[in-house]
Amino acid sequence: MPRISHPLRARIIWLVIAVLVVGLRLLIPPRGMDDKGLIAILDNSISVVFWLFIMSIAAGLGLFLLRSFSLPGLTTAENLAIGFALGIGMLSYSMLAAGFLHILGRTTILALIGITTVAVGPYIHEACRAFFRQAIDIIRWLSRSSILHYCFLVLALGIAVLVFIHTLSPPWDYDGLMYYLPGPRLFLEQHAITPEIDNWHANDPFTWEMVSTIGLAFGDDIFPKLLHYSAGWLYVIAAALFARRWLSREDAVLSAGVLLTIHVLPMWAAFAYIDLGWAALEFLALFVVMIGWKTRHRRFYIIAGLLSGLAMGSKYLGVIGFAVLGAFLALAHIRDGWKEFFRSTLSYALPAVLVASPWYLKNWIWLGNPVYPLYFGGPGWDTTRLNLYMGYLKSFGAGRSVIDYLLIPWNLYVKYPQFGTVMNKIDLPSVLFPLLLFYPFVRKKSRVLSHSLLLAGILFVLWAFGSQQTRFLLPIFPTLAIGTAFVANRVLAQVKSRFPWRIFLPSLTIGLIVLTLFYQIVIVFGFSPQLPTVGLESREEFLSRIVRDFPATVFINDNLPPTTRTLFIGNGRAYYCPDLCVPDPDHFRWAREISDAAETQELASWFSQNGFTHVLLNIEDLDFLLQHDPYGVMRRAILVIRDWKAQGCLDKIYEDEWTSVHEVACP
Repeated sequence: MPRISHPLRARIIWLVIAVLVVGLRLLIPPRGMDDKGLIAILDNSISVVFWLFIMSIAAGLGLFLLRSFSLPGLTTAENLAIGFALGIGMLSYSMLAAGFLHILGRTTILALIGITTVAVGPYIHEACRAFFRQAIDIIRWLSRSSILHYCFLVLALGIAVLVFIHTLSPPWDYDGLMYYLPGPRLFLEQHAITPEIDNWHANDPFTWEMVSTIGLAFGDDIFPKLLHYSAGWLYVIAAALFARRWLSREDAVLSAGVLLTIHVLPMWAAFAYIDLGWAALEFLALFVVMIGWKTRHRRFYIIAGLLSGLAMGSKYLGVIGFAVLGAFLALAHIRDGWKEFFRSTLSYALPAVLVASPWYLKNWIWLGNPVYPLYFGGPGWDTTRLNLYMGYLKSFGAGRSVIDYLLIPWNLYVKYPQFGTVMNKIDLPSVLFPLLLFYPFVRKKSRVLSHSLLLAGILFVLWAFGSQQTRFLLPIFPTLAIGTAFVANRVLAQVKSRFPWRIFLPSLTIGLIVLTLFYQIVIVFGFSPQLPTVGLESREEFLSRIVRDFPATVFINDNLPPTTRTLFIGNGRAYYCPDLCVPDPDHFRWAREISDAAETQELASWFSQNGFTHVLLNIEDLDFLLQHDPYGVMRRAILVIRDWKAQGCLDKIYEDEWTSVHEVACP
């Protein structure tokens, strides 16, 4: 990338932009639950401008960091992608530091924005210019190179627009309402990061969520969704850049196309999740390690270590990716002598451990378990509760016998709903991935790709022994997509036949992307996220249609006294009812305690001692959990509640098609 000119002017420009953007957000706060009309359009427009501004800061911060390492041979696009990921991490750890210092809040964030724009304004300016140049060049090349590339461009942009519309709708995804949003909001309310026993997910590694605090500090809960939308772009672009460096432009386009044949992927990008961010960080770490391995520049290993550390700081599963990549690096340098071996492995491992360590050390110091509450339990977690939750995680998949393990690749397609949670009707890997079976028959293989596929296979095996949720395979999907594109562009073209295999498989990919676009159209028509986006519907009206228990939470907020506490059985979503509702983040905690209290008087005492005055039951949640109830705890709890209700101890005060609210009547 070219060196920066006129640094003082860039600093002034971006400081003025910061004042205007932040001033606009402060002047016009986010709309209320009942607001409709022009205020909705204005609110969403400000959210988008604020998001673009913060993402520009992230890109500038990352470019600044990369320049300090003077990495040789990176293209402009690679600098932007890797730099953006690192910049997100720098923003996150600024929020983390503020949380540890008990100064996390709007004032600190305003100060951070001001200082950052002045400090790295020239780099922000250069990153934005480079981004637009790259985007224009790519669009021109795709539109002129071939009809298939042009079709891919049109379809990808169509999907991006529809997902963007959905992203601007109010948060409704399960995990977002359970902890991805409540966790950062809790930290902002406390102005600090502290141990949390009730909503224990707030103790998880929160690298990606901490960036969400920047928007949430201004009351903007669309910002976290836009942040994950950015992660979706980074995820696909990273795969294309990997293929472009080690294979060809055609492979880069087809790799991105194969990822878009994962029909649920765009939907995930519209959620207030962090999974695509974690996966992008982990895959970029692999990408940078491969660059360092091939070029023999250890500085790349340091950058890869930073990325792996951010991945571990985003999700506990990132530890597995770090370990596998570290083992590869150690084996790759084991013949280079002990001196080079230690230098290379430590160049990767030390930055990774240092970056990730705050999340794990705080849990170890505060709660006695670095991965609280998994595996070792901790405060509030006895053996029974821990076994219930671990059993729930292990309940995904098609079984745990030897045959079941061998059939996982088959069952991921045939029994895919059993591996999914939200949107599990379309939650399956790309149907093109089985083309990888032909990879051994490709005459001229890529050494980098072969090693990457081997690492992906190891990660797949390790995933199979954990919670078999398809979403947790996201870090290896880019590698599988690149391998699939490599096979599609080569192996069948080797077959001597009049059938146009070279065109057929890319055309099939286009057809499957059309299906992904179709699903997004169905979602837009079915969910109508455009209505609240343009102000034709209020947030409350939209959420009442989409979130099954939302009307009941509105009833609770509007009608129950502030001294009441409504127990959510098996339901972890209390984002829209933070004061009067008690969620169940591990899904079986309250069910277990209720099922243990078989006698009416014992159950009445249990409710009284915990201060629970009401109970909320949601059919959708209970139905899902009954399918993932290996110990029958939820079933027993439902039977106890049924019997208790028959004895007149629960008075129904609200009911709709999906949800009911009951008042505890027995003293």
